[in-house]
Amino acid sequence: MHAVIRAIVYADNEAEALELGKEVINNLCGEKDDFDYATFFDEAGTGVSGVLRYGNIPAVSKAKSKAGNKLITEGMKYTKGNFMESIETVRDLIKKYNDEDLFEGKLTNDKSKVVEKLSDGKSNSDLFMFRYHCHCLGDHKGSEILLYDSYGDGIRNQTDLDAALNEEDNKDKECWVVPADVHF
Repeated sequence: MHAVIRAIVYADNEAEALELGKEVINNLCGEKDDFDYATFFDEAGTGVSGVLRYGNIPAVSKAKSKAGNKLITEGMKYTKGNFMESIETVRDLIKKYNDEDLFEGKLTNDKSKVVEKLSDGKSNSDLFMFRYHCHCLGDHKGSEILLYDSYGDGIRNQTDLDAALNEEDNKDKECWVVPADVHF
């Protein structure tokens, strides 16, 4: 699967910002990391990634520009949407199943017999996804998080975003946004 993630970085100029943004995002990619690879929007991309998948997205934008604001706003919108979808699913599952079923990840109508589906529509597939959705709620990076700060930490809410956009250590530099198409 693919997604466009964004890194918020601080730099003296556009070229430096692009380099720093690539470093942040590349550090999130690899065999044991959250994303398999990244294609940046200053590259031609492949038939399935980058510009050819998402169109012409600026390779780097000042955070306070129209394009930068759009990248940040979209990133927060999708991050919040992912959270809201998972929280709704978790709430529904908590209402629908008992603690033992949630813990075991499967339906039991007695302690010895596992059942696939009950007549009331409950199923093991719901329970199988319960812990995944709980994981998504607590995720700090990965496919549910589309914005990252200059340290590679996921921006999960408005407080995180405000901190990333107002880093005390970087008051003398410009704030930039670098997007990349990542595969996970």
